[in-house]
Amino acid sequence: MLSAYPFLSFQRQPQPGGTELFGAGIGWLDAGSGLSICADARLDAHADLTAALDLTVQVAATLTDSQLILAAYARWGEDCPRHLLGDYAFAIRDQRKGTLFCARDHIGARPFFYVLDETRFAFAGDIETLLDQTGISAELDEDAVAFGLSVFACLPADRTFLKHVRRLAPGHSLTLTPGGARIRRYWSPEASPEVRLRDDDAYRGAFLDLHRRAVEDRLASGGRIGVHISGGLDCSGIAAVAAQSLRARGDAPPIGFSWQSRADEGAPLEGERAWIDAVRRETGIEVFSAQPTPEDLIALFQRDWARGPEVGNLLHEDAIQRQAGGLGVRVILSGWGGDEAVSFNGRGYYPQLLRQGRLGALAREARALGRSWPRFALSHGALPLLGALLPASHARQDTLIDPAFRRRTRPYTTQGMRGIDVRRTQMDLYHDGHITARLEDWAVNGRRHGIEYRYPLLDRRIMEFAYGLPPEQFRRGTWNRWLMRNAMATLLPQEIAWNPSKDEPQRIEELNPALIAALSTIGGMLDRRPQPPSRAGFIDMPALRRRLAAPSEDGRIRLWPIRTALQMLDF
Repeated sequence: MLSAYPFLSFQRQPQPGGTELFGAGIGWLDAGSGLSICADARLDAHADLTAALDLTVQVAATLTDSQLILAAYARWGEDCPRHLLGDYAFAIRDQRKGTLFCARDHIGARPFFYVLDETRFAFAGDIETLLDQTGISAELDEDAVAFGLSVFACLPADRTFLKHVRRLAPGHSLTLTPGGARIRRYWSPEASPEVRLRDDDAYRGAFLDLHRRAVEDRLASGGRIGVHISGGLDCSGIAAVAAQSLRARGDAPPIGFSWQSRADEGAPLEGERAWIDAVRRETGIEVFSAQPTPEDLIALFQRDWARGPEVGNLLHEDAIQRQAGGLGVRVILSGWGGDEAVSFNGRGYYPQLLRQGRLGALAREARALGRSWPRFALSHGALPLLGALLPASHARQDTLIDPAFRRRTRPYTTQGMRGIDVRRTQMDLYHDGHITARLEDWAVNGRRHGIEYRYPLLDRRIMEFAYGLPPEQFRRGTWNRWLMRNAMATLLPQEIAWNPSKDEPQRIEELNPALIAALSTIGGMLDRRPQPPSRAGFIDMPALRRRLAAPSEDGRIRLWPIRTALQMLDF
């Protein structure tokens, strides 16, 4: 079987109507049905899927995930993604129908970029490969560039910074026929059914069962398993279950990777380091840390944002990937995305209570927090509701975009977070795109080091469960993230399960010196250039130079405008 992803070697396959399909060879071919597939896939819940396909245990054991996807397509056609759980991006060629069917998983853990015009269709797992292998024009979409430089938000889910390159959005499929292309959404978080159980114990038990299954489904690997260790609820819970499950089957526990360095021998532990050490002691996991050097950061800032990952998602993780690859790790489990789903903080709960007329419940919440109920109802209920009526945007004032460039473009618009209803806020966070943006960037960059990421808390079963929960499972008196805390208290030290802080001052304090040194060096590099970068017309270059000369204000680096400007330059 040929490795089908990322699509490194392209073949032209003529289609009816003159369309050319570009693929990576055939991942698997069913000659009898005329179906072939290229896939980057890792499926969950194999037993449920094979039972639905009426496959015997013996037959199912011989099939790869790509073959299971092809069998699902043969059974359910374009509805097959509704029956698939896991992380995947795939394209199925149906020779008899003369069609190509493509799909991407519900959260976008596997990237899918494509080009479609009157004569050809090309797809790949990263933009750089797509450009290199097809010769597609790398012309920039200036409206998208203006958006990236001036709006603190992700591009629309189907767009990139290049005019001719599109993204297949998470939870969507694309069907290419001789008559054209059709894109449709097959999964939407809004369709998640309500979850109503008898009491807190029932909610906790149901979640713990889903949590364990999600972690264990992701433990198959051709090398060592790694886990993120932050000292927070999400990563720590995954680490605990992974360690237990691996030991139970006689395997070595996972290797931990932290963005914070370890304290010096004998030094007192506090803050993040103390939380990480508590997880280490509870799970018996060895924890490694890799800190980026100024040279590492300079190399990241010099990458072209239009062709690859955003620097902000790799400031720490690029160094972790290099270290993990050197240790033989092939899979890293991460808690990323949990905050927006099952570990959500309950934003929008108080205005929701007021809007629903549940004044008694709102009064109880105020008393639990030691607040005056009328003032609390006004500040935390009425004012957010009124604020939601005003125009909202992610546009930034501290941007380094060139004013003339901004005036001649029309950046995309985005809807700000309303925060007036728990479920609606969760939906906004899903559609905002920042979850998928990091998954995509880690996937693309991880391939450079042989690393695959898996996200138990973004398991579709867990996300649908989370989206169906009553709001009281997210906020309870003085506690936010209630269900997650209530569940993780059975797995983790109490100082982790009931830690109210998510601050990471030590991580920021450690990173800042390398950042300041890198930015200072980059400023010198720009000064020494005989000619300005070709994309300097997008940027207010004098303002950028002033920021590079003095990036820190009151000990804090306002990094967003600097990194967006640098990544859009070609220096």
